[in-house]
Amino acid sequence: MWWDADIDAKMRRTVGRAVPMGRVSASAARNFGLVLSVVSVVLLGLVSNIAAAALLAFTIFFYVVIYTIWLKRSTPWNIVIGGASGASRQ
Repeated sequence: MWWDADIDAKMRRTVGRAVPMGRVSASAARNFGLVLSVVSVVLLGLVSNIAAAALLAFTIFFYVVIYTIWLKRSTPWNIVIGGASGASRQ
């Protein structure tokens, strides 16, 4: 929600999300996402193994950086490529 707050505020489907509505600040949303990401990777590494934690770290990176920050606003291919990251979140 942090990165897309500007466009979420313009779309009927997403206008009610917490960041565009101002119920959560953009920096709080970003920081919460970062903390959850780091904690989840560390915990998975501790309870499972390093390979699983590395795969989780890669999927988080792929979804946030490759899909959300880079592709979503630059190409219509984002729908096809974003399916790879979305499929892991279902």
